[in-house]
Amino acid sequence: MFANLLESLVHHARSRPLATAIKVERDGDVAAINWQTLASVVGSVANELRPLLTQEQSQSRFAYLSRNRIADIVLALASNVLGSIEIPIDHRLGESSINKIRRRAGGR
Repeated sequence: MFANLLESLVHHARSRPLATAIKVERDGDVAAINWQTLASVVGSVANELRPLLTQEQSQSRFAYLSRNRIADIVLALASNVLGSIEIPIDHRLGESSINKIRRRAGGR
């Protein structure tokens, strides 16, 4: 079907732009984002990240604290746009564990 999630995102943004792409319910509140908006936000985030990443290795990497929210999905897709590797770090880990993962990842 699609080679990767980015291809799927582009396809859905073009073929069904106003359909719901992501729907999250938390504590009785519902957040939804359509395919067109998701694609636009992913593109904007990729553009913001691009100057922060270096190409010192074959692929650039970036680590961030993951809170299992829509923003994490956006970061994962933006990393695909950039051809970079995203390293989500569980925000519930202790500071020393987070710092150790960041050092080992060698990313930003």
